[in-house]
Amino acid sequence: MIDERNFKSLDLDKKALKFAVASCMSDMFSNVQGEMWDALVKTRPEMLFLIGDLCYTDTFSKTDEAQLWRRFAQSRNQFAVYKMKNLIPTLATWDDHDFGGNNLGREYQFIESSTTNFMTYVAQDVWQNGPLSRGPGVSHCFEAFGLRFQLMDARTFRSQRTATNDNTHWGAAQEEWLLASLDRETRPTFIMNGSQIYGGYMQKDSYEFNHFESLRRITSELRRVSSPVIYVSGDIHASELMRIESEQLGYETFEITSSGIHSFINPFDASYVNPRRLAAKMDFNFTVIEAAAVGPDRVDLGITAYGRNRKVFYTHTASVARG
Repeated sequence: MIDERNFKSLDLDKKALKFAVASCMSDMFSNVQGEMWDALVKTRPEMLFLIGDLCYTDTFSKTDEAQLWRRFAQSRNQFAVYKMKNLIPTLATWDDHDFGGNNLGREYQFIESSTTNFMTYVAQDVWQNGPLSRGPGVSHCFEAFGLRFQLMDARTFRSQRTATNDNTHWGAAQEEWLLASLDRETRPTFIMNGSQIYGGYMQKDSYEFNHFESLRRITSELRRVSSPVIYVSGDIHASELMRIESEQLGYETFEITSSGIHSFINPFDASYVNPRRLAAKMDFNFTVIEAAAVGPDRVDLGITAYGRNRKVFYTHTASVARG
């Protein structure tokens, strides 16, 4: 026997899901990654969502097509998440470092080969009339458990902050795809994005800071769709839970940030005052969310941020509904 894995099918028709969210996986923290993935497995999630920086392609040298492939291979061979005996169904999207470089967007010269590389290492096959469908770039929509999960591509179509005429975070095609998905029915939706949505308070890489006018426009559209949304994000190398005021979408919702499971610890600067923040932690972390679809347009949430040895950093319960 050389290797062995256990897996089982999921009941996609039940109306609740316990899932883990992780991002920012650096192989410079080999002494931490094993225990962090062990802690995540022991929380017994039914699904895992990896929402950016699955590896750091630009850690050791400027990226080219060979470096992109090599760095994914090195990460895949090292990280415990790829070696667990009991496999967890996993879906993923990317952020800047697995895309190809810090804060890059549509100007990146290797988008096509980087996309092929990502979709090879993070195989997410779609099938006709199945629960998983693919959108523009590496985006996907997963519909199950009375819920919807929109994994957004925040890099392929992204303009730099200095752009004025077509300033965009997701690009027009991906925005149209998202809004069409959300307007089909009322099931609650988790919009998963590599970088933060409402991270403008940091005055750096986020939807709110880089593309404020675009966010204001897409928010006005989200107010009109049938589905209530909850934001899930990564990137900042700290966990954070924000309450998003009802003035934004017409109902109170949340942004749940999970970052990073094993990467550089990002201390919050004293100037990073965030009036929306309910809780935050600067340490290696991941988040587990228990989501129960209650009625056609409401979801009940249990949100717990964990660190080493399953230490609980914070926990929060809430409901999100359009009504």
